Amino acid sequence: IGFELDVEGDEGIESIDGSGHYCTDDYVELHANVKPGHVFVGWYDGDGKLLCATAHFDFLAYNAPIFAKTVKGAMLDLLRMDGIMTTTSRTVPLGEPCTLSVEESGCRFLGWYTPEGDLVSASREYTFTPTADVRLIARSDSTWFEGSERLEWKLSGDYSDDVTVTLKDKYSRYFINRYTGVTSGTADLIPGTYEIVAEGTLEDGTRSTETKTYEIEGDISRRYCWMFGDSPEHIEWTVKYSEYSKFRDSDIDRSPAEEDRLRFTDYTSDGIRSLAGILLQKTAGMTDLECADYVLKFVQRCTEYQDDKKTYDRSEYWKFPLETIVERGGDCEDTSILFCSIMKAMGFETALLVYEPWKYDEGHMAGSVALDQGAGSFYTRNGLKFYYCETTSDNLYVGDDGGMEEYDEATILVLGENDKQLQ
Repeated sequence: IGFELDVEGDEGIESIDGSGHYCTDDYVELHANVKPGHVFVGWYDGDGKLLCATAHFDFLAYNAPIFAKTVKGAMLDLLRMDGIMTTTSRTVPLGEPCTLSVEESGCRFLGWYTPEGDLVSASREYTFTPTADVRLIARSDSTWFEGSERLEWKLSGDYSDDVTVTLKDKYSRYFINRYTGVTSGTADLIPGTYEIVAEGTLEDGTRSTETKTYEIEGDISRRYCWMFGDSPEHIEWTVKYSEYSKFRDSDIDRSPAEEDRLRFTDYTSDGIRSLAGILLQKTAGMTDLECADYVLKFVQRCTEYQDDKKTYDRSEYWKFPLETIVERGGDCEDTSILFCSIMKAMGFETALLVYEPWKYDEGHMAGSVALDQGAGSFYTRNGLKFYYCETTSDNLYVGDDGGMEEYDEATILVLGENDKQLQ
């Protein structure tokens, strides 16, 4: 007969996925969607005992009440300059100590500053207790974005003198400069895509926020910073704008049929081959497994997850590797294609692992690399062991599938088989 799972949330819970009718010992997956300004605390039973401290809760169904609880939070809005790695922006509990940390990677950390330019702390580890939302900038001595190309920007709105304007690199979100009380200006920069974000009061008294994007054409230079174990790593790489735009502007179907999926794997272009060459130098002397882990961490931590629906207003939008790494982001298929393409260009056998959406509630893609000596999850193809590589998690290594019990069968697409790359 079964029962309705008794699930409730407090005022900080927007909604709960997974509630409904169950029989005893059915598999249940609950997920709490938290309102902005709140922090999830945990799932509790009727006696107040903590059952799970994460918003996603898996268990076998039983007929008893379950409560999702939150606390009020403060938003940490953190910007950083190039050449350092910092704690990410997030919501933290109000009134509880919070620690911000910095790792230097190619540049020297100068301190935590307010948007107004006041130094808050010069310590690489800064602990404080937030009582309201906090905005801070982690400054470095980087001059990476300084160049000979002139960017001229101008706001559309008729702002009063309280307007503040932030100049950022669009894809990395690195902070470059800040302007106050002006509605136009110039900056000398390297080629790239930049974003101007203005906040202030219009002459009619209304508050306004304005975002404008500017593109400076020319060879695209990138610096990537990430952690490999306890070691801060960074590389510098340049790709021709014409090569990147060829892929970006391609008229290829971005929701490809099964037979066209491997067309997105680009491991022969000059850009990917030069990136692979840099990574080969960085991994010289490593074992094959260490090399694969190094490249996997590079892909995981130098790209941000981007939802196709939010970014492109499409349910699917596959990207080429050069698009993903230049734009520093993509979803599971984009970062998996990037990882496999780089590793293939480095001389490894690689394969895409496709978990078909018609077979599973949610489709997924991961990368894989063939290794003689590995550990963890793998698929066998052509006598080779292709070890699972999850590109959307910062914490998983080669062979670690994160306990994905819901996925078992994958379509294995080996790069180089029936090659159909974009020419």
